[in-house]
Amino acid sequence: MKAIVLIFSLLFLTAGFSQSEKFEGKVTFTFKYEGADMSAYDAYLQKSTTYFFKGKDVRFEMQGGMASLMGSILMDGDERIAYTINDLQKTAFIMDRDTADNQTVEADPNIEITATTITEVILGYTCKKYQVKDKAEGTTMFVWLTTELDLINPETFGGASAGLFFPGTQGVMLQMESTMPMGNGEFVTATQTATEILQTPQDASLFEIPAGYEIKEFDPASMLGGGMGGY
Repeated sequence: MKAIVLIFSLLFLTAGFSQSEKFEGKVTFTFKYEGADMSAYDAYLQKSTTYFFKGKDVRFEMQGGMASLMGSILMDGDERIAYTINDLQKTAFIMDRDTADNQTVEADPNIEITATTITEVILGYTCKKYQVKDKAEGTTMFVWLTTELDLINPETFGGASAGLFFPGTQGVMLQMESTMPMGNGEFVTATQTATEILQTPQDASLFEIPAGYEIKEFDPASMLGGGMGGY
């Protein structure tokens, strides 16, 4: 169970900064779990993630399970600062800073990404399937990337991938699949797939820290403790 929560929390922990100047709108991913009986863990499982894009700024929200306690994540592409917004505490926690003018994201030497010959159409976008192996962890997952969606890789602005881009590849991720052991001899396959891509103007207030919110350095104990206490 811990592994399932961890892998989808990585979208939050590897949050990048800038996105495309050209695309403005939102992208929604829906999660599916197959294999082992997951009914006992339903309350802990992430159900969806919604990304909002406007210029160089991005906001994303995770729905369902423990991930929802993180609140909203805002990434300021101009300032290169990522925040998580906790509405219960009326606080914006600084998650990451990037002040380097020409910083780029370096590929993890333990990660080996291999293109396959398999393609699939997701929401009208042709995607190519890639195998992603983590040699240090001994794990393998698969991602489907498309070059037909007009999002700029945030590495261009010195940010990390936000879980949507992978070093040494072209395109944006529209599906990810990983099979994980449950520790009892059973395995579960977790898949997140883009289920809505809507290009439409976004309200600027979505990408701003609400008035009156205190800005603090990230403190996991304080942030999560306060969030859980409010539920």
